[in-house]
Amino acid sequence: MTFSSNPELKKRGDEIFKELYGGSIADKMHEEYAKKSPDFHQMSVEWCQGGLIGRPGLDLKSRELVILAACVIDGRVQDAVVAHAYACIRAGANKREVYETILMLIWYAGAAPVSIALSTLQEFFDDDDGSMKGA
Repeated sequence: MTFSSNPELKKRGDEIFKELYGGSIADKMHEEYAKKSPDFHQMSVEWCQGGLIGRPGLDLKSRELVILAACVIDGRVQDAVVAHAYACIRAGANKREVYETILMLIWYAGAAPVSIALSTLQEFFDDDDGSMKGA
């Protein structure tokens, strides 16, 4: 039996997860997390998605831009940078907002993590008209 302390938060977490990551990506992420630890997976869905991200006061777009910034600053979680950049778009941000959020971090995070994030997201920025290049 896996961990669950609040079925309502879990349900809200599952809904938010689907909204931010979509069907197949969300399913793949759920599967990967559950392989690591079913309890950790349920805690993440319930507490992080349903509890934290589901809180009132900030919209999903703002929350995802903040989470993206934290992932860039961390510098060790490039998969999360990609996942949250796409979640930003699904939550209503545009690529310019994602790009500007990352650039804003140069002052406090330094050039290295910003450069790594921009390199990691090269395809993300190149898959349309390339308008982020040299912007």
